[in-house]
Amino acid sequence: MSMRTILTIGIIPEDNNQDQIMIGDPTMSGTAETDFEIVDDVLTGIDTEFRCDARGMDWFDVSSPIFTNLANAVTAALGKPLDSVLLAHAWALFQWELEVDVPELVMVCEENDGGEFENPNQQHNGCFYIRHVVEEDDQIVGEQAVVVHS
Repeated sequence: MSMRTILTIGIIPEDNNQDQIMIGDPTMSGTAETDFEIVDDVLTGIDTEFRCDARGMDWFDVSSPIFTNLANAVTAALGKPLDSVLLAHAWALFQWELEVDVPELVMVCEENDGGEFENPNQQHNGCFYIRHVVEEDDQIVGEQAVVVHS
């Protein structure tokens, strides 16, 4: 059985006029995105040259180089800094391991939402979003997304 996790990290521009954001369709949504995959604890950019071998690293330590390196790659790809601690908290939330309240993270997609969420009155403009997808043998078995208000 092969497993892989896909992270799509995007940004909704300040001047976006869309009421619906479709993660994975930045052209239709007026957003910018970058994608990463995790296989056997190696984090790789799908559309960038990024690679981070995270074997033996703590995925639940907010100061882990995993999140600093990933945040730096997102910043380089999308042109806006992403807070590595908020990224680490989002990861913990996706793993059902978040032990603190993080009001900056707003869950916008659950298992059956297909990576789409509402942006009424453009309330999420200027924010990052992070989608976490788990695939098992090329079938999606889990999907969630948060908007990062920071």
